[in-house]
Amino acid sequence: MEYLDGEDLSETLRREGRLAWQRVCHVVAQVASALEAAHARGVIHRDIKPENFFRITRHRDQDFIKVLDFGIAKLTSDALDGDASASMSSAGLVGTPEYIAPELLAGAEADVRVDIYAIGVVMYQLLTGVTPFSGTTLMEILSQSALDDATPPRERVPEAQIPERIEAIVMRAIAREPEERFQSAAALREAIEAAMEDDAETTVVGALTQAGRGRWLALLFAAVVLLVVAGLAITRAGAPEHADERVAASAATTEEATAEPTTDSLAADADAIASPVATPDLGARDDDHVRDHAGSTTDGGALPEADADDGAGEEEGEDERTSSATRRPASLSPAAFRRKIKQSTSRIRRKCGALGIKGMKVTVEVQVAASGRVTQVIPRGTMAGSSLGDCVSRAVKSTRFKPARRSSVHTTILSI
Repeated sequence: MEYLDGEDLSETLRREGRLAWQRVCHVVAQVASALEAAHARGVIHRDIKPENFFRITRHRDQDFIKVLDFGIAKLTSDALDGDASASMSSAGLVGTPEYIAPELLAGAEADVRVDIYAIGVVMYQLLTGVTPFSGTTLMEILSQSALDDATPPRERVPEAQIPERIEAIVMRAIAREPEERFQSAAALREAIEAAMEDDAETTVVGALTQAGRGRWLALLFAAVVLLVVAGLAITRAGAPEHADERVAASAATTEEATAEPTTDSLAADADAIASPVATPDLGARDDDHVRDHAGSTTDGGALPEADADDGAGEEEGEDERTSSATRRPASLSPAAFRRKIKQSTSRIRRKCGALGIKGMKVTVEVQVAASGRVTQVIPRGTMAGSSLGDCVSRAVKSTRFKPARRSSVHTTILSI
């Protein structure tokens, strides 16, 4: 027998009171998954209550649930001991009064829907801190469940901020008529996990949107600072250079003005005065100007054609890389994530199907880097820590998604 180190849910309720709805969904989804496996083998628990759900810590999950006391379907005693909340068996009526389905009072045969009703009562109790029906005697409790309508959880504890979708799941599970309830533990589990997945995606999108706004503001501020610093640097670098040029030009002018005329310079001036005025050869100078701009091999000529092409190619490559990065989405969208996971489902089933029962669900949280590589996969819910959950995590981690400008986190449910 496995040794369990933890506490049952009734102890948790006594110590902490009602629980947050997200935590309740996490717990009840595990219970439904366990009963799904039991029902598939023809086993009906018939004594669902918080005392039979044991909390342990596994893989950082402090609410990992073990369902206990399978097989307590019948008791040998035909009489009650006077405690209205004690388990009982009388004329085929089995279980704890607060969690007994109303149809059993009329003598109906128990099926999987009596467990669905009891799970709904437990979920109601975890959300509100009390059961839908209560009383001091056995008959008072049973008559309420058979005749009265339960007060909706949102009306009983409005401060708990329970979403309408979660309340609808609870009220359907504890419907008086079996036909109005979820018809299987799998249907109940899927409804809870769908609500959890929607909440997870909403949280991720909101977080990414908020983070994106903050990141753009930070980038804008950094750009302004860089522009100001660059402008100051250019101004300071240019000022000394121009000052040196002005000083050098002034010194040259002063030297020329104060220099005494030499004999050679006087003779040259005399020759210039005596000689006729020369007419410049404008045609020759124009020809030289045209040849220089036509690409002649002079010191100041144009760059060789091959060099110019290389420069253009490099610029074109940079433009392509910049354009490619700009075209990436801000983050991997939930729709794109689901499409890629759907394409990988067959591969994951082939790899991990032998470790579970056909139709079993595995919930995983997937962290995707901006490059599209999966950096971490964390199993959640009932399969956390199981061989099937570990296999699915490894298979999902090998999936590659389209690159984006930043990383993202997604939650998905895979059917094996």
